[in-house]
Amino acid sequence: MEKGLAVREESLIGLGGYQYVYRAVPPERMKEAIMKNLEHWYGQMIKELNNLPEKLEEMGRSCLDRYGSAAG
Repeated sequence: MEKGLAVREESLIGLGGYQYVYRAVPPERMKEAIMKNLEHWYGQMIKELNNLPEKLEEMGRSCLDRYGSAAG
């Protein structure tokens, strides 16, 4: 439900109890939700790939600071 792919229908039963029925959303709405999530994921991956050279450089400096050079 929190991802928007199902809805909960509630109805009163008996002497104050509730019955919940879960139903899938229409296919077009499901498609839109999946597309939105994919686009967000893709944007994050592009951002990470663009930052990769700097992150690798930073990791290399951090390792050298911590362990020194291989020669010494």
